[in-house]
Amino acid sequence: VVACCDSGADPAIVFATSPGEVFVVRNVANLVPPFSGVDGAHHGTCAAIEYAVVHLKVKLILVMGHTQCGGAAAALRKYGNGANSDPKVFGANEATGEGFIGSWVSLAERSVCEVCDKYDPDIRGRMLEFQLVRQSVSNLATFPFVRSRIESGDLDIRGSVFNVFDGTLRILQPDGSFAPPSESEYGSADDLANKSEDSKIDVRDAKRVRED
Repeated sequence: VVACCDSGADPAIVFATSPGEVFVVRNVANLVPPFSGVDGAHHGTCAAIEYAVVHLKVKLILVMGHTQCGGAAAALRKYGNGANSDPKVFGANEATGEGFIGSWVSLAERSVCEVCDKYDPDIRGRMLEFQLVRQSVSNLATFPFVRSRIESGDLDIRGSVFNVFDGTLRILQPDGSFAPPSESEYGSADDLANKSEDSKIDVRDAKRVRED
């Protein structure tokens, strides 16, 4: 699962999992960078994806966004064109050491522009939360080791948005829309969970991979 670090959207609680059942990487706004080569820099999210796909051989990656996402709001404020937008916000400041937020949410700039072009200001934040899931799902397929397993039929990529107000989950559909599990082409929430049954990692197995 690729999820946001917001405390209100914890995948382990949302999916009622136990230790050893799901491998999770969380970051601001559940963003997956596009593959840009192996450059020796520090790529925590990319490293986690590689570990899950190449070493743990998971069969399903689920990108889980959520409502009221502060990371999405930060990206919209920095790169949007609304009344509250400010391109200087979250800027780099060597004296204070700040600037990591602005650098990270720059990954969302394209999605912010798309949302601003399509929607009225009062719903852009909500629409961006959905669009960032679409973006991360798309970016996952740019990694060669992910794409090869998708093409071989050994890996599925799905997207979802968790509503922190009512606890419901909407699933990304093949046409780009989001639907509740009862109306999803992928079936019920239980069906989605069952898809990952073969991907559940025994803690001892994960330990052996690390030791290898």
